[in-house]
Amino acid sequence: MEKRCVYDPLTAFMDHYAGESAAQERRALDDDASVEERLRRRIIDGDRIGLDADLDEALGTHPALSIINDILLDGMKTVGELFGAGEMQLPFVLQSAETMKAAVALLEPHLEKSDTTDKGCIVLATVKGDVHDIGKNLVDIILSNNGYRVVNLGIKVPVETMLSAVQEHRADSLGMSGLLVKSTLIMKENLELMKQRGIDIPVILGGAALTRRFVTEDLAKSYDGELRYARDAFDGLKLMEDISGGALPVRPTDNDGTVDDSTATDSPVPAAAASPAADSTQVQDTQVQETTTVEDSDSPA
Repeated sequence: MEKRCVYDPLTAFMDHYAGESAAQERRALDDDASVEERLRRRIIDGDRIGLDADLDEALGTHPALSIINDILLDGMKTVGELFGAGEMQLPFVLQSAETMKAAVALLEPHLEKSDTTDKGCIVLATVKGDVHDIGKNLVDIILSNNGYRVVNLGIKVPVETMLSAVQEHRADSLGMSGLLVKSTLIMKENLELMKQRGIDIPVILGGAALTRRFVTEDLAKSYDGELRYARDAFDGLKLMEDISGGALPVRPTDNDGTVDDSTATDSPVPAAAASPAADSTQVQDTQVQETTTVEDSDSPA
């Protein structure tokens, strides 16, 4: 039996605190807007109530693939821009991503087989000893919704499991994530082992304890293949587009041409972890405070 979303607690909660004027504005948009604009707004607002009805209406005039590529992904592009500008917080991004995922699932039976061909494959994993995966799972959703095949191995994943999955699924890249300070050392060990074995698959790293400079100037010494830092899920999407298109930039930079030395949070990498010569025994096995803001930076990786 087909399940239809008629009540979403999070949407109701958001409406309550947004105030009656905001709720009235959204209802007015639903009444007056075209189905294309309603679907786009549903993605931005993370609103799944009535999503199936709008998709049924859109299918009357648009192919399923066109709805995904031209309408829904346009909404997710706006979400990415708002998130990057600091105007949308992680819980709302997750709500938008889940709405996108639900929409794609509803449209999947209407896609032709050739439409579902993947753009590329990435293996994602939270490294050994780390249990944080909210950001990694957001990467999974964003990449999956954009046509990539994602093999999500979960949390506390040993490097051997990652490499087996890379081989089994013929992956184009490997994404490692971690929130703990000690996870940066695990990543370094993983990269060194891969270098010893002559493995050079592109690797994307992300997580609260990392900075772009630490990845490109310190961890890069431990690996011979392409190594990139992704600050968030949308950064990871851009990197996957570069990897699948064979166009990774020579040196990752921000828009102003400078290397970005920031994290997605205000937590710096402790000196013990940032120093290439640091003894791993000196790094305290402490956990970065787990808050919504911290999880925001747990990215591809």
